Amino acid sequence: MARWIGIDYGRRRIGVAVSDPLGISARPLETLDLAAGVGGRPGPAWRASPGALRRAAERLARLCQEHEAQGLVVGEPRDLGGAPAASAAWIAERVAELRVALAAIGLGGMVVLRIDERGSTVGAQASLGPFGRKGPAERIRQRRSGLLDAAAAAVILQQFLSEGGAALPSPAME
Repeated sequence: MARWIGIDYGRRRIGVAVSDPLGISARPLETLDLAAGVGGRPGPAWRASPGALRRAAERLARLCQEHEAQGLVVGEPRDLGGAPAASAAWIAERVAELRVALAAIGLGGMVVLRIDERGSTVGAQASLGPFGRKGPAERIRQRRSGLLDAAAAAVILQQFLSEGGAALPSPAME
């Protein structure tokens, strides 16, 4: 069996998680900071540059290669009824960039699935144990350090693994 990579896309940071080789459990791997090199703190209107998003897609593709991943699980925002939320279009653009980066390194046929990410941040806070239950100042520190983003990616990936998704045989799914 091969590993799976989980991704929690954010407008400023991207959380990344990886499964064990058997596809049973997920763990946080790293956080990509789209604002790195910008200087200062980006304000509320800040948006990642196309170059930062491309470099992030390239890094994610390399992580798939390094960990010999059989597929990617990308968190997608959904509304209460389970339909893709308005911001899901932004995720679709990121997935398209990711597919280009995967194809560039010979992984164009890799499975890329989008699954419901509702509750991933709350689940990530809970998974951090006592650290996730601290007050607002501690949550801000976790967010800035990227700890919460990678933990949210692990929650998304673990949900997929727990539902038996790692047993998917076909690379032609989405």
